[in-house]
Amino acid sequence: MKRYIKTSCVFANATKTIGSNYVPSKDEILNGDATYGGLPVIYHPEIPSDARNMDSEIWVSDKFFTYSHSGQQHILNHEVAHNLSDELMNEHLGDWNEFASYFITEKQAPETSQAYKNGKRTYWEGLYGDIGATSLSETTTHAITEYLDNPNGLKRRSEEAYSIIDEFMTRRFNL
Repeated sequence: MKRYIKTSCVFANATKTIGSNYVPSKDEILNGDATYGGLPVIYHPEIPSDARNMDSEIWVSDKFFTYSHSGQQHILNHEVAHNLSDELMNEHLGDWNEFASYFITEKQAPETSQAYKNGKRTYWEGLYGDIGATSLSETTTHAITEYLDNPNGLKRRSEEAYSIIDEFMTRRFNL
């Protein structure tokens, strides 16, 4: 398995938004005055998705504004979770295989699947299903998002993943 190393940014004042009910207003975002999890939230109408993590900032499109308050909070939590996931994975490079085993498992591709017919005999499945080549990164991001949105849901899904993330978040944000 390839090790994942990516530099993530520092989250200044992140505890003011992470885990709270705060979501920047549309006016704050359009005026360039919005942050979430310590990252600037920037309006970019041209992106095809509702939001995108750009490492040091979060871009949102018009689609973002169509979601409810809780929907916007979930999206922003997910985008911030990409950076937190990078930090968490970088902390576990020494115990990479054990760490990864709590979030993803290698599965046999069904013989009837197109992937199997194309010579791919296995695939990686994360806590949230088969999510492709970025399985560990995206699964860890989803797990952190669930920790922020619904910690008991993550704990029911995987106590090991919950414990790893809870310890990391407690240490990271001095909770």
